Amino acid sequence: MADEFRDADEERSFHAHLAHFDRDAHVVVDGVRFAFAQDDLRAIAMDVRYHIYVPSGLNSAVYSRVVTFAKVKFRPRLARAQILDLCAATLRTTVDDVERSLAWTANYMAFHDGGDPEAEHPYPPSEP
Repeated sequence: MADEFRDADEERSFHAHLAHFDRDAHVVVDGVRFAFAQDDLRAIAMDVRYHIYVPSGLNSAVYSRVVTFAKVKFRPRLARAQILDLCAATLRTTVDDVERSLAWTANYMAFHDGGDPEAEHPYPPSEP
């Protein structure tokens, strides 16, 4: 994957952002190991490199992007709970923290855009 950086500072920042991810995180379902590939994490880091960190931890945009990426990549082979387990492990946090971040994003986007939180949710609890 070719990375495009504006300058050396942005490249250093990108590589520091990769350190936020547990590159060895995985879940095992029915004897099959599921994990993000290194190129997956690089793509995610490139997508969110301007949003990755806030003083209280990772930005909600990072959580949402990781979950959305996992949902597209691993459904229907993994259920929602298993996808969130993988995302939490990758983000070095808990499923509860991931759920809170996704709910915050849904409520913020609904407020911002005048929509419905369920429609704005990156991975609504009602989905499999």
